[in-house]
Amino acid sequence: MQKYLLVSAMPTPNGGLHLGHLAAQFLPQDIFKRYHKPRGKIVEFYSGFDVYDNAISVAAKKNNVSTYEMAIHYQNIIKDQLSYFNIDIDRLINYLEPELIKKSKHILTSLNKNLSPILFTKNVSYPYSADNTPLSGNWLTGKCKKCHHDTKGYSCDRCGISITPNDIYDFNFEQSYVTQGITWEDKMISFLSVPFSDLENYIESQPISDDIKSLCYVLNQQKNNCYQWTAIDQWGMSLNSEVKDEVFFNRNFTLIEQMIIADIFYENHGENPFSIDSEVKTILAYGKDNVGLLLIDLPSILLGSKVFEPYRQHWVSHFYCIDGQKMSTSKNFAIWLDDIMTSNISSDSTRAYICSVYSRNEDTNLDLKSLLEHEKFTVDLQQGILSLNKITQKDSGESVLSSRMQSIAEKVDAIFSNVDLDFKEYYNRYKEFCSLIYYVNCQKSAILWVEIFHGYFSALVPNTAFFAKENVRFYAKDSKM
Repeated sequence: MQKYLLVSAMPTPNGGLHLGHLAAQFLPQDIFKRYHKPRGKIVEFYSGFDVYDNAISVAAKKNNVSTYEMAIHYQNIIKDQLSYFNIDIDRLINYLEPELIKKSKHILTSLNKNLSPILFTKNVSYPYSADNTPLSGNWLTGKCKKCHHDTKGYSCDRCGISITPNDIYDFNFEQSYVTQGITWEDKMISFLSVPFSDLENYIESQPISDDIKSLCYVLNQQKNNCYQWTAIDQWGMSLNSEVKDEVFFNRNFTLIEQMIIADIFYENHGENPFSIDSEVKTILAYGKDNVGLLLIDLPSILLGSKVFEPYRQHWVSHFYCIDGQKMSTSKNFAIWLDDIMTSNISSDSTRAYICSVYSRNEDTNLDLKSLLEHEKFTVDLQQGILSLNKITQKDSGESVLSSRMQSIAEKVDAIFSNVDLDFKEYYNRYKEFCSLIYYVNCQKSAILWVEIFHGYFSALVPNTAFFAKENVRFYAKDSKM
C-alpha cells in the first residue's frame, strides 16, 4: 500500500495568512490528501510554525508585546484560518510547547555530537543597539555582497545564499537605533563544512518549472558547502552556551522539524519516512523564494552528513501577486484570509478560485473580483443541486450523459496519477462536470451525478460535495438502502 507524508513549509506566526500562503503551501497538499486517502492510500499531512524566526520579534516590538505572546497569538489565528478553508492537517505542530522545546534541544544536542567532526567556528561581527540588543535577521537590511541586491533577514532572496552581517554592505537600520547609536561586536559563530553532494539528478527529478530548475542548477554549482549553524539573535532556540545571545541558526530548524515529523510518522506507521530504504513518498510544499534553503542547502547538508534522507519530492510554487507584486506579510501587502472570511466568501469558492489560476510555470496575479465571481458560481451550483429534487422520472434510459460523467471521472483519475499534478486541469474538469447538472433529466442520472461529484470533486470543494449528498433526497435515500 502506497504511503505518503505531506508537509507544508512552516508559516511564520508574525501575522495572519494571506491567499498566497493558502495557494502555495496548504491547498495543494490538502487536495492531494482528500483525493487519495478515500482510495485506500495512507496519507499523513503535517505542518508546524516557524516559531524561531526573528520576524516575530520585529512584529512583537511594533505591538508592544513579548515575542512569545506574538507567536502564540498568531498561531491561534492561523489555526482558525486553516480550519475555515477546510485544510485537513493531521498534525499542526507548535514547537514552543515545553515538551517540543525539550525534544528539539535533545535533537540538536545529538546533531552537534554527530556532526562535531565537520563543525568549526569563525568570527562574525554583529551590530548591537544601545540597549545591548543584537540587530540581526529581519532587524538588518542592506545589500548582498554577492549579487548586490537589496536583502534582509538571514538569506538573500535573489541569489539564495544564507547571510550574516559580514555578507551585507550599505546597512540600513531603523532610525531609532541610528539615533541611539550602534556598536559592533565580534562573535564566534559555528558553521558546518559538509562534503560535496552533487544535487543535479535530485533537482532534475523534481516536478518543478524549468526556470526554477535552472535557478537550482546555478545554486547547486555555486554552493561552497559551508553552512551557518549558529547565529546571534535576540530570539531563537538557545544553546545554553557561554556565548551571549547565541542561538541555533533558524534557517536550519527545518532539519529538526523533519526529525520530529519522522518520529510522529514512525509512531503511527512503524516506519521512518526519511530512512534510505523507506518507500514512503515524502512531499514538501513551499514558495520559490525558499528553494535556496529547502531544495539546495538542506538536502546538501543531509546528503553530505548522511544524517537522513531529504524529501523525495518538492512542490515549489511560483509567487502569487497583486498587479505583478508579490504578496508579503512583512510589507502588509496581500489579500488576507481574514478579509475573505469577514466577507463571508465560502471556503469552496476560494479553493476553486486558487485552482482556476494555478500555474506551475509563472507567477500568478490574484484579485478579489475573480474570487467573487467564483462565489456566485458556488451559490448557483448549490441551487442547481437543490433543483435535482424536482425530478420525478426515475430512469429516462439515456446513456450519453452517463458516459460523459464517467469519462470526466476517468480524466480526474489520470490527473491524480501524474507526478506533476495539474490543479488547473483538475479545476477545468470540475467546471465541465458541474455544467452537466443542467442536462440531468432522471433520478438515476442525478444519483450518478452526485456520486461522481462527491467521489471526484470533494477534494476540491468538500462543503459543496457534502451539500449534494445531504440535500438530494433520492440520492440520500438510495445510499441508505
